[in-house]
Amino acid sequence: NVSSNDDEDDSDPAKISAASKLGDYVWKDINGNGIQDFFEPGVEGVVVTLRDCNDNIIETQVTDSEGFYQFVDVQPGFYYLLFDDDSLPRGCAWTFQDVDFDDTIDSDVDLTGRIPCRPIAAMQDSTIDAGLLILASIGDFVWEDIDGNGVQDIGEPGIEGVVINLIDLMGVVQGTATTDINGEWIIEDIYPGSYYLQYFTPAGYDATFDNNGINDALDSDIDNSNGVNTTPYTYLDSGEDDLDWDAGFYRCAKIGETVWYDVNENDIRETTENGINGITVNLYRLNELGNWVFYETMLTGNKPGAASEDGYYKFCAAPGTYYVEVILPPYGLVPARANIGNDDTIDSDVTNANGSGTTSAFTLLSSQSKCDLGHGYYPMAQVGDRAWHDENSNGMQDPSEQPIPGVQVRAYDASGTIVGQDVTDAQGRYNIGYLAQEGYYLSFTPPAGFAPTDGNMGSDEAMDSDVDHSFGYLTTDMYYLMPGDSIPNIDAGFIEGILPLDWVSFTAKSVDDHHLIEWTTANEINNDHFVVERRLELEDTYTSIAIVEATDAPKDLNDYIHRDFDITVAGNYYYRLKQVDFDGNYAYSDVVRLNVEKTIRDTDIKLSPNPAINEIFLEFNMAQTGNIQVDILDASGKLVRQNAVQQVLKAGEQIVGLDVHDIVNGVYTVQITLDGQLINKKLIVLKN
Repeated sequence: NVSSNDDEDDSDPAKISAASKLGDYVWKDINGNGIQDFFEPGVEGVVVTLRDCNDNIIETQVTDSEGFYQFVDVQPGFYYLLFDDDSLPRGCAWTFQDVDFDDTIDSDVDLTGRIPCRPIAAMQDSTIDAGLLILASIGDFVWEDIDGNGVQDIGEPGIEGVVINLIDLMGVVQGTATTDINGEWIIEDIYPGSYYLQYFTPAGYDATFDNNGINDALDSDIDNSNGVNTTPYTYLDSGEDDLDWDAGFYRCAKIGETVWYDVNENDIRETTENGINGITVNLYRLNELGNWVFYETMLTGNKPGAASEDGYYKFCAAPGTYYVEVILPPYGLVPARANIGNDDTIDSDVTNANGSGTTSAFTLLSSQSKCDLGHGYYPMAQVGDRAWHDENSNGMQDPSEQPIPGVQVRAYDASGTIVGQDVTDAQGRYNIGYLAQEGYYLSFTPPAGFAPTDGNMGSDEAMDSDVDHSFGYLTTDMYYLMPGDSIPNIDAGFIEGILPLDWVSFTAKSVDDHHLIEWTTANEINNDHFVVERRLELEDTYTSIAIVEATDAPKDLNDYIHRDFDITVAGNYYYRLKQVDFDGNYAYSDVVRLNVEKTIRDTDIKLSPNPAINEIFLEFNMAQTGNIQVDILDASGKLVRQNAVQQVLKAGEQIVGLDVHDIVNGVYTVQITLDGQLINKKLIVLKN
């Protein structure tokens, strides 16, 4: 039955809505580039919901074993897709959106897993893809650098409670961690990108030295590249676990503390003796290369919190090995004697071990202190006075006899170290000041053509010559000085006479693997031999390295040479000649200097036992196969045994035995020639 109200025209068109299909693919973006690469797999089990713009769920799908999903029979309208974060594999997040113009291979979801609401018409859209990248992590360790070397050494503890921020290129903090009881930390679930780290210094600590050593897993990475206590930028790749970011901190070592005036000159600081303010105090540190480097400076002043304690200083330094240097203005003061008495808190510690006004070296660990350093000073001693031409050779200064200008005068302490020098002026006068409480002798070097007159010839000490050769040719006796002493009558008389020779030239130059020492003399009359002496840059005294006999047939000009092959140590080499007369007197040439920039050979050679009785062993660590020759010389440089060893040694560790049972007690030089290059080892033979 048809109602009277029905439309009887059945040919009217019906309104039918065509359905759409939506889909496509969820994949793991292994390399984090936002593109579906051929080797990157699909992800199963990701929940995808189709929703209208009012957030009503229309349908839910789950990606299959190959990562595909599809919504079918979707009526035209406005929809969005939401990919569920909770269904993602652990450690993954949505990759970067729309990085390519080809919509079929990039990722369409934003970082929340959402595709914005948009109109869906009758169509099939199989380009709605979502990529999952693997998040990165970064860590790892904050420790107390006990010895201050910037390296994580065995036994150095972690520091708990240190806060670390991870900061991106825009300066936004993208993650924060706090070190645990072991000093370990990690920040996880980080998007690939460039970041730096910011460490918050634990209370009472300072950051240690950065990037020391060759192992990046054991050094400290705080270099302040992006502000205080920050690291440089690093790029974290997708899935990267970068656990080499460490930070070392130390508690400062305190070093001090007083520069004072030793009024009673007893080398001990009394409670009534005042400190000296305004004095520069420098601190030097031994670096990882074994070199002393300037660390910090300050001026002495009043001790904080004390009413009248002057001369105070205090450094707060990294753990390490140090010495202190006091720069005293020309007040006419010299250091008190060091380490007098049994109380380290009131003695003076100026030993000059590392130069004038310095202390000996000391080593401090994290939070240790050395606050017993004292630097006492009292008035200097000084000596003088005159060099003259003893025309009548009577050893006394007669009124008519003239002064000799240009005489080099040097003061030596008991160890033979030069501690002061001067040159006589037009009146023949000299003065050497700033001498401490100690014994000294003087040496005089006159101009060419002069020889010393007889010493100590009269009862008037102010008028005779004090050059008596007590400590070598042209030296005086030892004079013991007290603070403030002035001895103004140490004089030297000289006569013009026949000299054993005239110096024409003295030179040294580098030639291949050795130093060539050359000199020329003239008018040799009383010359017996020369001693070639050498001093290295860090040595205090000269050492005899060769004896060169005078020529048998003196000529107008006589040429001599010596070749020094023992130049394996880097640094400055100083050479001088000691000319010895037949009567035992001697004089020195000028000094020449050469520089060796690097060692000739890295081969390690060990000699044992030393002292030896009947046999020695030479242990070679050969970098490569080489020809070895061993000779033994006595203390005078004369050959005792030639070619004691002569063979080819292969690369690696080699041990060669050498019989010395027939060599008498004494000090010898074992000369080891490696492929034409010379290395010397000292040997002591000591028989029962």
